[in-house]
Amino acid sequence: LFQQKIVDKGGYVYIYVSNESPATGEERVYFDDLHITHKKTPVVQSDDYYPFGLQFNSWQRSDSKKNDYLYNGKEMQDELDLGWMDYGARMYDASVGRWHVVDNLSERYHTMSPYHYAGNNPIKNIDIDGNEFTEAAWGWVFQMLAHVQSNIEAENKKISKNQDKLADNSKSDKQKGRYQRRIDRAENRKAGHLQMYSELNAEVVTMAFSNVLYDVNNNYTTSSGSIDGGNTNFDNSIGQNGAVVININSNSNTALRSFAHEFKHGYQYETGKVSLLWDGSGSGSLHNIGDEIAVYERGNYFKQYTPFGINEKFVRKKGYKNVGSTSKDQWTMADIYFTEEGIPIMTNYGNRIDYINAERLKRGTSPVEVYNK
Repeated sequence: LFQQKIVDKGGYVYIYVSNESPATGEERVYFDDLHITHKKTPVVQSDDYYPFGLQFNSWQRSDSKKNDYLYNGKEMQDELDLGWMDYGARMYDASVGRWHVVDNLSERYHTMSPYHYAGNNPIKNIDIDGNEFTEAAWGWVFQMLAHVQSNIEAENKKISKNQDKLADNSKSDKQKGRYQRRIDRAENRKAGHLQMYSELNAEVVTMAFSNVLYDVNNNYTTSSGSIDGGNTNFDNSIGQNGAVVININSNSNTALRSFAHEFKHGYQYETGKVSLLWDGSGSGSLHNIGDEIAVYERGNYFKQYTPFGINEKFVRKKGYKNVGSTSKDQWTMADIYFTEEGIPIMTNYGNRIDYINAERLKRGTSPVEVYNK
């Protein structure tokens, strides 16, 4: 005999065996081999939200760890029963759909309240950290993160499937060994996906807190007319301080790879590893082959350039034969420069860029390149 029962709410189960066969006679039934198997639901938590983030229909499995990362993956701060969400730059109150402090970049959005969330349209927009928000840029950011999350979920399914097979006592030791090897391989792949997600998340947070404006142009074509590929440049015509623009073509089959590739260049600019030319024509003097190897490795995760791994030889064949090998952002210049007051200074290469730009500004001329300290 076999009986299956799905429990759709919390509580307990009372199980008993009753022998109701006649006390007399030759046909008596006894139950002496009773097995109870409890399979937990793979769903540990379910939350529904109104557009601005207020919860309803929330459920969490009774034996699961508490999870405070809720609406848009932000951490709930329940100290003093405030119910605010920690977005990093500001605290968000989903009960009123507003921030409790002003946007520190509100001067860019004169027509909107500095307390609004996601441009008052959370269906269309997502405010990633309560600070800078650009729809085109963050739309691609979330596609990039979602791609990694889907890879993690796929490995979890493979692990779960093979764990169920491994728990089947009817399987031979040889079969169980095969299932365990599959689990181990899936765990290794999952670890790589988790590492990628951690790296991306750290980069997103760093760039989101920046005063640099990052944008995406979705209509890029190469000089030969191809829609594959992309580049990153500085556009001094955007706003008061210019913007770093990631150029890709959304119609390309490799658009996500191109974005991930160029997004890494944006992070390199954010952290002072590369500089960009003021006129928008490309990378500045800090650019080196190590920077390109890093971005090709990033792109290779999303859609392979090659199955054999990324190295300097491969990257140089992609058109970077003349890019230097020295990491100039680590240089200390041997030259001595003098201020207008005659004070000698010795700087690293990035500070040298800043110094030259300051001197050109005094003369009323545009910078040659821009560098983020």
